[in-house]
Amino acid sequence: MTKKKICIDAGHYGKYNRSTVVPEYYESDMVWKLHLLQKEILEGYGFEVILTRSRKNTDRPLYDRGYAAEGCVLFISDHSNACSTESVDYPVVYRGYDNIGNCDELAGKLAAVIADTMGTAQAGRTATRRGSSGKEYYAVLRGARAAGLSDYYILEHSFHTNKKMTEWLLDDSNLRKLAEAECRVIAEHYGMAGEKKDQTSQTVDSGQETGGKQDGEGKQQAGTLQYLVTTTCDVLRIRSGPGTNYPIVGYIRETEGKKNTYTIAEERNGWGRLKSGAGWISLSHVERKGTSAAPQVFTPYLIETTCDVLNIRSGAGMDYSATGSISEKSGRKNRYTIIEERNGWGRLKSGAGWISLSKTRRIS
Repeated sequence: MTKKKICIDAGHYGKYNRSTVVPEYYESDMVWKLHLLQKEILEGYGFEVILTRSRKNTDRPLYDRGYAAEGCVLFISDHSNACSTESVDYPVVYRGYDNIGNCDELAGKLAAVIADTMGTAQAGRTATRRGSSGKEYYAVLRGARAAGLSDYYILEHSFHTNKKMTEWLLDDSNLRKLAEAECRVIAEHYGMAGEKKDQTSQTVDSGQETGGKQDGEGKQQAGTLQYLVTTTCDVLRIRSGPGTNYPIVGYIRETEGKKNTYTIAEERNGWGRLKSGAGWISLSHVERKGTSAAPQVFTPYLIETTCDVLNIRSGAGMDYSATGSISEKSGRKNRYTIIEERNGWGRLKSGAGWISLSKTRRIS
């Protein structure tokens, strides 16, 4: 099977765009590190990834960088923004001016996950910009469009004129967290999330009990880890990733005698990912209850929203944090795929989160 291919561009070369509020920061340094992390993580999901430049200090014409994405499903150019007002911190994702191929859907997911991961005060947003000729203003996007893509984006990771966000971007561990969050959204959007190779999905040598199903050669089969747990504390935080450095996105609040069971779909570094999609929990505060029953087959279906603005949440309920929104007026509605239902909520195929089905209309 041919791999899906992605092209990533580190937006600047050499030592370029020094921050006026944190002198140690250069935009070119940050985007070079970030795009290498994105490459590593996306390849772990099974994508083929190409870069527009092989060396940090080597320049390449902007149009050529975009056109390098010929044959790819996605092109992204990494940046951080700048302005004259230090309080501004929102991430923005530039996409095709005419929403070609409904490219705003993935753009919105990326803008939301960047804002959530970085903890910006202002919500992420998508934007477009056309030049005097009516075509894309940015040459790098013109090149990607000419190469035949519809999913082509400039990712502005907040503003390096905002001190708090600039210091956040200077931390390499934060960059990895950012890359992991973005790549997860991308993988889910293209149906590759189940392909990721990590501690629970890689083939491992026999000799250690892993809890996974073993094949005839004594190796763990990918994707077989799934078991039930109950919490051993009254309040357990749910985080967006496997570690205390990830933001809290919800809680499990249950007292003794009133415990529910939860399905762990993936393990990493002592953390478990909840099958519901709500996030990750520390496995040091749970008790294993055995393997889960075989899941029922769910048939995905398409919906449209029936309101102008519909919040997207990190889990199936109002008590989960908002991670973004769908903003569409009547007559200009897009279609979205629901891949799971729970308590009147539907999980979006794109990976953005959950929406209330009471404010949608099923169309297939």
